[in-house]
Amino acid sequence: MRLGDIAEVRRGFTTGANDFFYLPSRYFDIKEEGDYYRLIPKQEGLPMDIKIEKEFLKPMLFSLKEAENIKPDADKFKYKLFYCNLPVEELRKYEAFRYVHWAEKNLKTKEGKAISEAPSVKGRKYWYSLGEQDHPSLIFNRFVGERFLFLEGGDFLVCDVFFIAIADVEKCDRDILAAVINNTFSYLSAEIVGRKTYGIGVMYLYGPEVRDILLPDCKLLKGKKKQILKAYAKLRSRKIKTIYEECGIDPSKPIREQEPNPLPDRAELDRIIFDELGLTEEERKEVYWAVCEMVKQRLEKARSVKKVVRR
Repeated sequence: MRLGDIAEVRRGFTTGANDFFYLPSRYFDIKEEGDYYRLIPKQEGLPMDIKIEKEFLKPMLFSLKEAENIKPDADKFKYKLFYCNLPVEELRKYEAFRYVHWAEKNLKTKEGKAISEAPSVKGRKYWYSLGEQDHPSLIFNRFVGERFLFLEGGDFLVCDVFFIAIADVEKCDRDILAAVINNTFSYLSAEIVGRKTYGIGVMYLYGPEVRDILLPDCKLLKGKKKQILKAYAKLRSRKIKTIYEECGIDPSKPIREQEPNPLPDRAELDRIIFDELGLTEEERKEVYWAVCEMVKQRLEKARSVKKVVRR
């Protein structure tokens, strides 16, 4: 089935004013103090006494580099996101109001307008409010090189470098969704539907492509749930390597002359999915060969384009 048939797919937060929403920023560092984060000025002339309630600064996934594993660790994230949807009248009761007030008076657009008048935020009900973001079931990096992993959501927010998917609990078993979509067959599906930019070798996954990724029907795999989760527990707890290493393929040699030798935990999860899909031994090899072949072709094409440009 298509992911888009069982989940709502949308883009992560676009703030429209990163200097305000992302902390630390070029203006302030932050320091945890009880129920608050105190803002530590980085420049002369900035206020020394601003603090923000922890409820208004949420961990934010900013880059795939912050997620070595399928399950990101929010403690390793670089930024907190200012996340407040209260009306001004209520916000005045909190310390965070002083930060919003300071920004309105001091942060300017390139055109010299107040940050609250920037076109990117002006149309909101409250310029400092990003609206709600449900906890995603899955997170997809927009830019894919040779490392595939579809992240699990958690108690954190996600920026617009990613697309998120919020699963319909009536249409799928959310407990095994992340496991099922992180099998190599779904990686191959993503490589097929992804937008290719041969100039740099990166594949783009935007909303339409994410919706078109194929995965086995989670509801039909309930009988295998215990096996799937056992295999997946090993996979999700380690750093995900390049697709070549995951599949046991040496990209420096002809791919189809090699016997795929996937990493043990990946092989265990793939075997369960491949069995349910009814793939023959030759078709299983084809999955590994094809995804590695397509990634290699994409990256080699980019290198050849760069050589032509240099000439």
